[in-house]
Amino acid sequence: MADRQTLLSALNEVKFFCDLELGYHTDLRRVQRNLNDLPRPRRDPCVPAEAVAMRFGGATSLPAPRTH
Repeated sequence: MADRQTLLSALNEVKFFCDLELGYHTDLRRVQRNLNDLPRPRRDPCVPAEAVAMRFGGATSLPAPRTH
């Protein structure tokens, strides 16, 4: 399990990107979709949407990036 400081840092990073996205969009589904496309360092795979696809036996490659 991650130590307290690492967890706090990760939560602050997520909050930063949520606030940033909410400045552009009011639709929470769109905000979540955009956050799922955001790469995470030190993760394999580094993109959450790709990790979900792999976990549930989805396509091995990601679809073309969406335009925002």
